[in-house]
Amino acid sequence: MRLSLTLGLIIATTAIHAADEPYQIARWGNALLVTAPGGPGMSPAIAAKLNQRVTLDFQDAALTDVVDFLRSVSHINIVVAPAVTLTSPTITLKAKDMSLGNTLHWLTKLSNTHMGFIHGALFISNEPVKEASVTRMYDISDMTMAIRDFPGPELALSSGGQNGGGGALFGPVDDSESSSPTTEEITDIIKKVVAPGKWSD
Repeated sequence: MRLSLTLGLIIATTAIHAADEPYQIARWGNALLVTAPGGPGMSPAIAAKLNQRVTLDFQDAALTDVVDFLRSVSHINIVVAPAVTLTSPTITLKAKDMSLGNTLHWLTKLSNTHMGFIHGALFISNEPVKEASVTRMYDISDMTMAIRDFPGPELALSSGGQNGGGGALFGPVDDSESSSPTTEEITDIIKKVVAPGKWSD
């Protein structure tokens, strides 16, 4: 996840993030702790292989047999969860010149399974696939610190009198401080801009 704000990264730790688990954000002083999916993504090479065209014709075939075929033609690591292997769902699917990605999509639909990319392999499971998440700490003290406004003095002109010419007088300087966003306001911005609707309250 990439934030639309310039924040200083301090620490990062990994965890397991369920596919339907809300993103987390917490405040710690002038820092934000953000937990969201951020593990290693699919490599460009594997993503390109998902565009590979395949032709297949299976009638009441075991899911594992179909996976073995797709694994052999694509040279992609595909792992099937033991629970799926035990249930041994059957697949009836006929396709010509279908992309591998769409083929895998139909495979999971027909077998009522879920698929995700974790630890360098496509993983087919009977439950939503959990993916790696990262917890990062962002120091936002420089964003919330109030900065005093030093405007230039206003030039006030007075009319000249008999005892002297017109003088240039400087008006009072406004030393009020400009407002800076609060931690709560920055948190709200992140929730609205980055993955809206996925953050926990």
